[in-house]
Amino acid sequence: MAWLSYVPYLLFFLWLALTHYSLQSMTEKKFEDKAGIRTRKPVFYVSSYLYVVFSCFLAWLFQVEVVTGNPNGPAVPLWSHWLGIL
Repeated sequence: MAWLSYVPYLLFFLWLALTHYSLQSMTEKKFEDKAGIRTRKPVFYVSSYLYVVFSCFLAWLFQVEVVTGNPNGPAVPLWSHWLGIL
């Protein structure tokens, strides 16, 4: 992430593109015959893309901070504000 200067949107779309190309190769007949499995393509696609979206959402949730009360006051993580920890 350091060489991309941590651009989370770029990483998100890069991960989606890599998932797209890997799913294309994994759902080919040749791959299914060699691996000895049959995949349900709609379930396989939906679960793969939901994994990417959910993982990025969790990363965002743990990194975003909110300022409560005074606009110049300290920022607290959003997840801890929701849980009332800090």
